[in-house]
Amino acid sequence: MKRMWPTVSSRWVGAAGALVWLPLLLLDPALNLPEQHRLWGAIAIVVMAMSAVASVTVAMTRPASRVDWVGLIALLAACAATTFAFGEHWQTPWQLAAIVTAVVIGWPRVVGGVVAVTAMAVIATARAGEDSTTVWTLAEVTLLSGLVTAVFVRLIGTIDTLERTRRQVAELAVAAERDRVSRDLHDLLGHTLSVIVVKAQAVRRLVATDPAAAVEHARDIETIGRQSLGEVRQAVDDLRTSRLRTELHQARRALAAGGVQVSVAGESVALPPQVDEVFGWVVREGSANVLRHSVARHCRIQVSHEPVSLTLEMTDDGPTRPRLDDSEPASRAGGIDGLRARVTALGGQLDAGPSPLGFRLRATVPVTSDRLVG
Repeated sequence: MKRMWPTVSSRWVGAAGALVWLPLLLLDPALNLPEQHRLWGAIAIVVMAMSAVASVTVAMTRPASRVDWVGLIALLAACAATTFAFGEHWQTPWQLAAIVTAVVIGWPRVVGGVVAVTAMAVIATARAGEDSTTVWTLAEVTLLSGLVTAVFVRLIGTIDTLERTRRQVAELAVAAERDRVSRDLHDLLGHTLSVIVVKAQAVRRLVATDPAAAVEHARDIETIGRQSLGEVRQAVDDLRTSRLRTELHQARRALAAGGVQVSVAGESVALPPQVDEVFGWVVREGSANVLRHSVARHCRIQVSHEPVSLTLEMTDDGPTRPRLDDSEPASRAGGIDGLRARVTALGGQLDAGPSPLGFRLRATVPVTSDRLVG
């Protein structure tokens, strides 16, 4: 059965998990080499180690290869030969053989492969003259070693599959969002631009013969363009997300560049995601209006967590005239109407007006708002 090992990291995790037992399982035979066959025993251990490493490594890195099967057969032959030749202290290599088998043979045939290796171990040790207790103990340990390794390898493969699926889902989500944005922009601009082109052609034709009609068409172009601009701004604003910490950082830089000193208090207050986004919008619009309409020299931003509400307050020492731009199209997320709509959606309140020092913008959201629950 074909093995599936899609990523390098998981392949080597599986290989390391299988080979970590190699030195332990070959330690007893290495320490008890027979005096009269020390050379052949050492050669057998080297063959077992090399066969196990080759089989597991190739199986984990090359799903379609015969090298791992050759290595497994060499390991089994070495196990059988040493059991017959040396007997005592040469049972643990069978456990290594079961582990390697669990890696080499694909799921679900691995269970039959481990059982076959266990049966070979039982037959070899029984033929070598070992007592029944030793034989059945070896059978239990060998079977358990192979099955546990098979489960481990299967688990690694499942985790890998889930990770690949997660990445594919994320890629599909991004692709779907791109398609949606492309479709929305096409719907927003396709018809509008076509109308603008037709009316521009009409203006060009009528400007010499009927100036009044040409002016009327030009006025329509301006109206349609403004409406389209508002729709595009709304679509772009819907794509962007504003976060308080990011907006505070940008506000510091922008205001400092404009000669306004900024102080922030309560930046570390924990906020629910919805409030974090709304407060980010408040800071963005508030700082933009300080630069656009004010001669302030100091601006203070404070975030506070009251027992039943969360509050963001921006105050500056500029003139006390209203400075939030309400001339923007109503559909745009900016301006006081856009901010108030965002805050009101969370059950909160937005206040903007004069303060003892200059101008104050204050957004308050109740922590018990239904929009925050769940």
